[in-house]
Amino acid sequence: MTPPLQVDIPALEAAAREFAQLSDELSRYGTVHENTSAPDQPSGKAVSALIASADHMTGECTDKLLGLGQSMADAAKFYTSTDSAQAHQIAKMHI
Repeated sequence: MTPPLQVDIPALEAAAREFAQLSDELSRYGTVHENTSAPDQPSGKAVSALIASADHMTGECTDKLLGLGQSMADAAKFYTSTDSAQAHQIAKMHI
């Protein structure tokens, strides 16, 4: 028999906040750069493409971190409401 699932809700909420904070920091301080190479340099287009790729990856990672944090926050709310509902049912059975 599998023991009942026990969730550390405060730890789950803290992890959710951490992921949201990481997402915010990455979006604020990520690799967004301007291409400062001279237009007549042969590597100018390559530098622009590399910067665009880095910026795109930063955006993707930011979105994923934020989504993961939101999923964890939603899970914490679900577990809290489930615990609350079950506690109410147990209280009704004993009254």
